[in-house]
Amino acid sequence: MLGGQRRGARAIAALLAELGHQRVAMVQGPLATSTGRERATALGAALRARGIHVRRDQALRTTFGHDTGRAAAGQLLERPNRPTAIVGGNDVIALGILSAAHERGIRVPEDLTVIGFDDIPMAGWPLIDLTTVHCDLEALARVSVELLQQAMAGPEPLVVERRIPVSLVLRGTHGPSPV
Repeated sequence: MLGGQRRGARAIAALLAELGHQRVAMVQGPLATSTGRERATALGAALRARGIHVRRDQALRTTFGHDTGRAAAGQLLERPNRPTAIVGGNDVIALGILSAAHERGIRVPEDLTVIGFDDIPMAGWPLIDLTTVHCDLEALARVSVELLQQAMAGPEPLVVERRIPVSLVLRGTHGPSPV
């Protein structure tokens, strides 16, 4: 799935650069998960390639949850030079970021851009309207099971790469940098 992480990260970086964001923060998932590692690495590289440098203290790690995303975003949003955009390691973290912004009276997308990753059904609800990277999680699960079955059936392990397409879904939580 690393290819999908890279493609999604490049799409996010391109959007943020186009919108003029320079103070970008990340609330990423745990290093113990491949998704957490791959998304953070791919996003950091894609942003640097666009001339956007995320300071170390602007790249936080947490579990893939609403409350942990909310707490991490709260730290970022309380800083004097707060970010103009925060990218969540998944949509649930991004929901926590939206909650933290709402609690502080920070308007999304006027004052803060929030972007997630996965495109869970809730992300498309009109109340949420989250800009996110769409990953076909059902296709990913199906391909994973197929590859596992093939590996178990054959005498030698297979080295196979399957790509699941990703796309940036533009909804209502992104906007131009306010500074």
